[in-house]
Amino acid sequence: MATLEKLMKAFESLKSFQQQQQQQQQQQQQQQQQQQQQQQQQQQQQQQQQQQQQQQQQQQQQQQPPPPPPPPPPPPPPQLPQP
Repeated sequence: MATLEKLMKAFESLKSFQQQQQQQQQQQQQQQQQQQQQQQQQQQQQQQQQQQQQQQQQQQQQQQPPPPPPPPPPPPPPQLPQP
C-alpha cells in the first residue's frame, strides 16, 4: 500500500506542477500579445504622424502665391520708309 500512496503523492505533485507551468505559459502569451498590440499601436501612430506631415506639406505648397507672369516682349522698332 505504501507504494500506492507514494504514487498518488507523486501524481498530485505532478498535477500541481503542470498547472503552474500552464499558468506561466498563459501569462507569457498574454505579455506577448500585449507587446504586439503596443507595437501595432506605435506603428499606427507613426503612420498617422506621417500622413499629417504630408498633409501639412501639401497645405504649405497650396498657400504659396502663384509666380508673377513674365513681362511682355518689347514692341518692334518702327520701320522707316525707305526712300
